[in-house]
Amino acid sequence: MARGLVFVVLLIGIMLQNATPGLAGLWGRQWMPGYKLRVMLACSGIQFVPRSGWGARPPKNQERLKVQPVPRFFVHHTLGPECFNYWTCSERMRHWQNFHMDTRGWDDLGYSFLIGGDGRVYVARGWDRSGAHTKGHNSDALAASFIGDFSRHLPTPRAAWALKRLLDCGVALGKISPNYTLHGHRDANCRTCPGDTLYAYIRRWRHFGGRLQKYICETPPTTPAPMSGGASAVA
Repeated sequence: MARGLVFVVLLIGIMLQNATPGLAGLWGRQWMPGYKLRVMLACSGIQFVPRSGWGARPPKNQERLKVQPVPRFFVHHTLGPECFNYWTCSERMRHWQNFHMDTRGWDDLGYSFLIGGDGRVYVARGWDRSGAHTKGHNSDALAASFIGDFSRHLPTPRAAWALKRLLDCGVALGKISPNYTLHGHRDANCRTCPGDTLYAYIRRWRHFGGRLQKYICETPPTTPAPMSGGASAVA
């Protein structure tokens, strides 16, 4: 009996060693703590690019969010050119950080994350830091901005998928409330951001919350964001 049990254990070990990564992974998941399993499943597939990966400058100052998990998540677009690979998106990240810090006078790039047309998620302020993205909601909400102008067309499928995974990942990590509401920038401030087409798209998502009661309307910044060809625009 004992010899038979030892044989079975050895056989399972050999099977796992020779199994495909998928099979071995599924077997291993049965013994993982629930939290780690949820995070692994929710965050798998996301290609995060850390600040060091895109060449970020150090922030002037850092403040933590006052609420966590956050009850709201905002979607923005940056305006300006899109990007479709790591090198170009990293350049756009540095461009927007310089603009936010040097022209707007902010402490850092305003968003929590930015998403490129390549489907990568570029870390700006990250999960835990207060932002400069949505007037009246910077200390109790997170925000992701798609790089580009999505007034007339949608981001790439990879980019849209990345946002959905980012939201699921944030919930699993305990950074976003499971009952969060999703909003466009225009739901809290007098802006057209994140563009008509992108806004119509996120309105169909399950957690969409629409216009907020706390709505701040003020004159847009006097210094618009520089765009290609010398033009300017304000989101």
